[in-house]
Amino acid sequence: TTNASHDTSPIPIQSVYPMVGSQSNLLNNILQKIFVRRADRWVNLLILFSLGFLISWVSTYQKPIKALFYTLSAILIFIGAVTLVFCRWAWWLDLFYPVILASVLYASTTLSRMLSEMRKRELIESELKIASQIQKSFLPESMPQIQGLSVAVHFRPAKAVGGDLYAVIKFKDVDKIGVMVGDVSG
Repeated sequence: TTNASHDTSPIPIQSVYPMVGSQSNLLNNILQKIFVRRADRWVNLLILFSLGFLISWVSTYQKPIKALFYTLSAILIFIGAVTLVFCRWAWWLDLFYPVILASVLYASTTLSRMLSEMRKRELIESELKIASQIQKSFLPESMPQIQGLSVAVHFRPAKAVGGDLYAVIKFKDVDKIGVMVGDVSG
């Protein structure tokens, strides 16, 4: 072989490498029986289900940000392990499907949890609305009319439901009123 002949090609190690070197390396691998072997389908399925179970468990029982961190960590560790197994023992494990499965499982589990929390929040808000209506039903609708006295009230709870109550009562035979104010706290 000579430099600049048609028999040279770039490889990752050198910019110009004679094809005789590549061919001799290939022949050496054949003679030494160094072949890339693909893992059995059952091994790949076991890896797929194991990683899927791990990501599902983490996504279900951890807070979303923590689950994202653990999911990304598991994916990176998995990619590193697959690369190591390939480089060290020339064993080819599926990489694409487990990574996609882990990503989809994290996203779907997080979305499912978010929708469940939204439903719970809507239920609580509707119950608070009912409680607020019940509380307002305990309050008098109008104030008694007494000549020479003007009575007015304004009620606004700090949250959806407050614990405060009031009542203004006019006594029948006497020109007096009774005022009751209940302040739970604050």
